[in-house]
Amino acid sequence: MTPVVWDPLRSDSPLIVYLDFKSPYAYLAKDPCFALEDEFGIAIDWRPLTLDIPSYLGSAKADERGKVLESKRSPRQWNAVRYAYRDAKRYARLRDIEIKGTTKIWDTSLASIGMLWVKRQGRDMLRRYIDSVYRQFWRRDLDVEAPDVVSSELQAAGADMAGFDDYLAHAGRIEHDQLMASLHPAGIYGVPTFIIAGQRYFGREQLPLVRWHLGGEVGSAPDIAYESASAAALTHEFGAGPFTEPTVYIDFKNPKSYLAVAPTRALERELGVGLRWRGLNLSAQRTPDPAADETTSQRHFRARTEYNQMEIERTAARAHLGLGSGDKVSRDLDTTLASVGLLWAERCGCAESYVDQVFAGLWQGVLDVTSAEVLGELLSTLGASDFADYLPAGRDEQREIQETAEQQGIIGVPGYHIGEHVFVGREHLPLLRSLLGKAVLSEGRDE
Repeated sequence: MTPVVWDPLRSDSPLIVYLDFKSPYAYLAKDPCFALEDEFGIAIDWRPLTLDIPSYLGSAKADERGKVLESKRSPRQWNAVRYAYRDAKRYARLRDIEIKGTTKIWDTSLASIGMLWVKRQGRDMLRRYIDSVYRQFWRRDLDVEAPDVVSSELQAAGADMAGFDDYLAHAGRIEHDQLMASLHPAGIYGVPTFIIAGQRYFGREQLPLVRWHLGGEVGSAPDIAYESASAAALTHEFGAGPFTEPTVYIDFKNPKSYLAVAPTRALERELGVGLRWRGLNLSAQRTPDPAADETTSQRHFRARTEYNQMEIERTAARAHLGLGSGDKVSRDLDTTLASVGLLWAERCGCAESYVDQVFAGLWQGVLDVTSAEVLGELLSTLGASDFADYLPAGRDEQREIQETAEQQGIIGVPGYHIGEHVFVGREHLPLLRSLLGKAVLSEGRDE
């Protein structure tokens, strides 16, 4: 069999979906994608993206109880991995999907080659294969590194197996490896990734936009969003509430924080709840410049960073939010003083206006957020005088907030701390709206 050469960005299908069986986030996107196929009467072009996780998140092995036996991960990598699994598991529980943490980083290339084989034989067989492999793998019931196990899954899905062993060892491996090599240069680095209407979208939070494209792009484009859940599922997972001092963490130099301001405020107003707004000064990794001898890790990180920048610009344009000279906002900018100013603004009752003006001024290149004098002048115009007098105590208070956020597990911004639960990213707002709304209703009934 001659290997197929895939164009990573083009297909006869209106939608390409890249997935990897070892990604819990891609697993959670599977059923919503099946639903899109059924709703719009399309056949998705399902393609594998076999992640090289050790190249960008390090590697580790654990026993059946989750105890780490071996690790080649930095503290930053561990924080990212732990949050990702915790987040995926709670959304899985809300949908009654079982996800058990893996004991090692699996090589899913054989299962990916199996996917390339069965996709030639019909949509129904492909869906049965994808569904079964995901379900059993995340129950720890499937060894995806064993050729005979992959063969059995294909047979169970109804695939014709004549010639598969040879395909797995030769043409299928070539086809798979060529496809993998083509993805980073095309800006495709993670799963799930959706290719539709000439656009790249990464993450299942993009499913509302995918649906909007498939539906003819009627009305305004929706924002990124994860799914919500029923009141019963929310109560079972998070408790009944009410939740004391729900908090949103932002970093003024982070554009994702800026993009989260309007939808977070809309949630506050809709529910009649007030979130505590707190500033953080977070460090950011630098994007490596392209090089001839670029490592897999460098290629991945550069592709991810370039995509994130594209996504920020695309979202800002949809939201009619000018980022001005945002390219001049350094990732190394110290926003501690601006965060202290937020504390003072809150005490003086002008936090909302302060947040708006600091973001706008910084991203338009007209506000020096490292100057106590400049911030003091801004605060005075908002009715919050005497910032200089508050500054020594404010620095101490801000230091405690930074330490508390780290202890709570805030690994990025915008970060939402609700009860004992952490949510990173505005894509969680639908769930938070349901969670906080349920708590408000419950509190009202108790009065």
